[in-house]
Amino acid sequence: LADKIRHALDTRSPYSIVITHRLLTDDDLKPEDILDSLRLDYVMACRIGRYPDFSEGVRAVLIDKDNTPIWQHDRLDAVEEDLIKAVFTMENRPELGYPQDQMNS
Repeated sequence: LADKIRHALDTRSPYSIVITHRLLTDDDLKPEDILDSLRLDYVMACRIGRYPDFSEGVRAVLIDKDNTPIWQHDRLDAVEEDLIKAVFTMENRPELGYPQDQMNS
């Protein structure tokens, strides 16, 4: 099991690993309810999908199938704090468009 985890950490995007770690460990990001959780998930998907590592992962696994992505960062500690904060910031968040959102407006 440890070998599988190590392999995953060695081959996945450092950016995605750092974002996931922040999401799992930062109590300020803990959703209050299911709707809050869905909103956060949607925001993260929109923002992470625009980051170059997402398309690089798609290229390496689904298009070229060479499984040799070239990530923007080669180490976890190389991912800048500003990039991490940009995923979770409240500014300019895309709206989920869930019907309850419209009722609360």
